Amino acid sequence: MSLDHISHGRAGWLLQAETDPSAAEAVGREVLGLEATAREAADVLEAARTIWGTWAPDAVVRDTERGEYVDASRLQYADVEAETFSVRGPAITPRSPQGLRPSSSPTPTARPPASA
Repeated sequence: MSLDHISHGRAGWLLQAETDPSAAEAVGREVLGLEATAREAADVLEAARTIWGTWAPDAVVRDTERGEYVDASRLQYADVEAETFSVRGPAITPRSPQGLRPSSSPTPTARPPASA
């Protein structure tokens, strides 16, 4: 289950693209420029939507007599190759109750470097 399932489809996702050097350092990455950050954010959003769509609406069968929760034939596999990352699916949780989660991605803005 996910927050989206627990809230009965009332959750969304705000994708925030960071250009703060300390955020990049915290995960062992170099700071990307604004254009590269925006491109990566768009790739992340596209990849997430692709993976979210890997469960057919009727993939969850919950057949307790047969001990079957998911009809594996109703899952689709997706491999996403972006410029800076790759991801494989299907998703690990069932399709969102609302179909496709609402998503928002503000345009990244430059932040001044952190002072010492």
